[in-house]
Amino acid sequence: MRTIGQEPEEPCQYKRINLDYNYVLNKLYTDEDNEKAKQSPSLETVYNLKYFCKIGNVFSLTDIDKAIELGTRYKDLLINPFALNLLGIDFGFDFSVTDLYITELDRQLQIVRIIVGYKYDKKTPSVTADRMFQLHSQISNLSWFID
Repeated sequence: MRTIGQEPEEPCQYKRINLDYNYVLNKLYTDEDNEKAKQSPSLETVYNLKYFCKIGNVFSLTDIDKAIELGTRYKDLLINPFALNLLGIDFGFDFSVTDLYITELDRQLQIVRIIVGYKYDKKTPSVTADRMFQLHSQISNLSWFID
């Protein structure tokens, strides 16, 4: 959806019509339906054509709030040299960036946290490769996942 929404009008193979919920007020939904919809945290995303908001349909708001709370609580922890560290890299063949993240599985605290996160411009693959080598040298117990 995001790709189609950002594509210029001319080469796009789809005809896009943007009709927010105001278009169907008192036509498709009742006033009661509209008032109920306004209470939804996903109002902007679902009814106002703002597809790139914070709220999606993969994680519940409770899970998002818990992740933010845990991230704040553990943000100043040092990297645990005895923990299992997982490096994931996605070269993003359809996008202009390469994402690189390292997570740490800390069994003592029973948490998984992101300890490193970078985005690299695809125009400079040597910079990404140099950073991967540097991280491999610095962080012990590092396993790799490459997409």
